[in-house]
Amino acid sequence: MLLHNATTTLAVLAVQAWLAPLAWRAALLAFAVGACSWVLVEYLVHRWVFHGLAPKAHAKHHQAPGDPLYLHGPTHVVLGTWLSALAVYPAIAGVGPGLVAVAGLNVTYALFELIHAVAHYPSCPHGLRLARQWHLLHHHADPATGHGFVSPVFDAVLGTWPPGSDVPRWLVWVLPLPVPLLHFAVAEAWRGLSRRRGLEGV
Repeated sequence: MLLHNATTTLAVLAVQAWLAPLAWRAALLAFAVGACSWVLVEYLVHRWVFHGLAPKAHAKHHQAPGDPLYLHGPTHVVLGTWLSALAVYPAIAGVGPGLVAVAGLNVTYALFELIHAVAHYPSCPHGLRLARQWHLLHHHADPATGHGFVSPVFDAVLGTWPPGSDVPRWLVWVLPLPVPLLHFAVAEAWRGLSRRRGLEGV
C-alpha cells in the first residue's frame, strides 16, 4: 500500500513538473495544503460515505475491527475519493498546484492507513494510545460520532463530537491544533507532565 502511494505521489509530482513548473515555496505550500486537507477529506468520506452512502463494507470493519481484510477502505471508495481530488484540487488551484496538493493528500492518506492499522493492533505503540482511545469511542461508544480519526476538529465543528462523558478531558484542551495527529502527541505530553506535577484532573 505504501509503495503504491509513494509511486503514485512521484508520478503526480513528475506530471506536475512537466505541466507547470512552480517555485519551490509555492510547491511546498500546495503540498502542505493538500496534506492538511486530508483531515477534512477523511471526515467527509467517513461520515457521509462509510456511514451514509456505502455503509455495508464499513459495517464489516465495525463488526471485526482487527480483521486485516476490512481495515482499509474499499477500493472503489478510495479510487473515487482520489479521482475526485484529481478533479477538484486542480479546478480550484490550477493544474500545477492542484496536482501537488493531491500528492500531499496522497502522502497523508498513506500515513493515515498505516496509523489506522497500527491503532487496531492490541499492542498499539505508546505514542498512538490516545489516538486509539479516540477511535475506539467511535467503534464502541457511538458510531454516529467521532468520524475524524486523524483529528477531531471537524467532529467539534460539525456536531459529531461524542457525548461529553465519553470524551477524555485532555482532548478538549488540544482541539484547536490543525496538524493531523499532533494534538494527540501534545495531549500525551500534557498527560505525562500532569502526572509528574500532581495536576491529574486539570
